Parts: sequence; structure tokens; C-alpha cells
Amino acid sequence: MAEHTAAQKRFIVLRLAAFDTPRVICDAFRMRFPDTACTEDDVNACHPRVALLPPGLADEFYTERRRLLGPDADLAEVAPFAEQKARLIALSQQAEWYAGNNQPAEARAVMRQIAEEQGAIGKGAVPKAPADPGQPITAIVRTVIDPGHPDATGVPAPAEPESV
Repeated sequence: MAEHTAAQKRFIVLRLAAFDTPRVICDAFRMRFPDTACTEDDVNACHPRVALLPPGLADEFYTERRRLLGPDADLAEVAPFAEQKARLIALSQQAEWYAGNNQPAEARAVMRQIAEEQGAIGKGAVPKAPADPGQPITAIVRTVIDPGHPDATGVPAPAEPESV
């Protein structure tokens, strides 16, 4: 285990109070203090529920935790994805990544989650009205394309010679 300064221990304790995982804290620690090593064991040694800390550090942990969970806490600071717009942006990026990496099942699951988030499907979904309210939906058309058919490849079929 590495010996850390008081400022480094305070950094770890405040990140623990913000519900960051030990791995995330180690990565952030290396970015903030590049000359000092930090392992997950070092992080756990600074957790007041796991190890005995000096009273000042334990107090800072519980003060920060109360600040983050209090009624006047800024939710965007604690959980940026608590805002629907941020969640939809993150989900859209995830769906694009899955679609771009030829993982249609995962992309479809994320797109379903986006639709549920927006209320298009699932609980609380409001059915869409037909384009012309006076006309009921009379048919649903489904097109099935045979992959072996020449038109299915997207390459136009060669033109037939005209007979003279």
C-alpha cells in the first residue's frame, strides 16, 4: 500500500462519498496525482465503513454524503444522467455504436429503451391516432424480401435487350 498525503486521502474520501467505485477513483487519482500510485486496496482503506479513519476524514465523508443526498442538492452534479435529455443523448450514442458494430439485437434493445423513455411504448404510452382521424386503419402491409432475389442486393438488374 502506498502512503498518501492528507490531500490525497481527502480526494479519495470525497470521491467515495460521491458513490464512485474504487476503480473509477483509482483512475481519477492517477489523473490528478500522476506521480503517486493508487490501488483499489488503498481506496478501500480510506472508506469509513471499511477502515478506521481519523475523525476529520470521517467527518468530511459524512458531510459530503449529506450534501450530495440532501433536499437542496443539485441532482445534475450528483447524477448527470438523472436528466432525461442527458439519458437520451447517452442512449442514442450507445445505439449508434451498437448499430455501427453490427450488433443489431443490442441496438434494438437500446432503441426500445429510448422509446419507453419517451413514452412511445410501454406503460403510459399513448396510441398514435391515424393521419386522417375519419379514416380507420384498414390494413398493415409487410414486405418480405428474398435475399437471393436480384432486387434485394440493391444493385439494379441488367436491362433486358429490346426486341426489334
